[in-house]
Amino acid sequence: MNSISRHIFLAGFMTLFVTPLGAQVNSDVRDKTEKVAEVLAALEATSGKHVADVGLGDGSYAVRIAKAVAPNGRVTAVDVDPNTVAKLRRQLASEKIKNADVVFGTSADPKLSLAGYDAILVYNAYHEISNDRAMRTALFGALKPAGRIVVVEPLHDNLRDAPREVQLKEREISPLNVGIELTEVGFSVIDVRPQFVPFTDPKHKGGHWLMIATKPSKKF
Repeated sequence: MNSISRHIFLAGFMTLFVTPLGAQVNSDVRDKTEKVAEVLAALEATSGKHVADVGLGDGSYAVRIAKAVAPNGRVTAVDVDPNTVAKLRRQLASEKIKNADVVFGTSADPKLSLAGYDAILVYNAYHEISNDRAMRTALFGALKPAGRIVVVEPLHDNLRDAPREVQLKEREISPLNVGIELTEVGFSVIDVRPQFVPFTDPKHKGGHWLMIATKPSKKF
């Protein structure tokens, strides 16, 4: 796997301490169209929580999580692409975000602390790690008892029932396949939203789905 990055990094940074108006508008639109607040709610990303974001893309979710869990919580952002890692570190510095760590992981190991996290987000990146049981096992191990993983992935309707290898070739995967794979390493699926964010282009039928799965509580 070359990268589990999910988007092209947005060009440009803040000028001094002022966010450009256009950037703010684009951010607001994106928050609505991607239902960012609902993603954060699915993670239960509230003050004091420790959350990991695996597969950074442009880093926007890592930044939003950091703000949601402040002041006492932390986010750990993980990617296998050194350029993506370096860019997010610069962005965090420019926005003076202090409660975030950025980690350079590998395709089989996200380099997360054992049982150190309340939640993990894998946004539009799971299809890149789908065949790697070692990575799924590592994500399971990184969660605290009763911790949760939230997966968001795109899926076109014409690929919904296609074989997994066909879906992965198109950089997509169905919630059915993800549910099976997460269950294999010990997770329990508690929520699936098949049409979480429908595609807006009428030429493309389908949308992003969301899944929440949990690690069992510790038994006494």
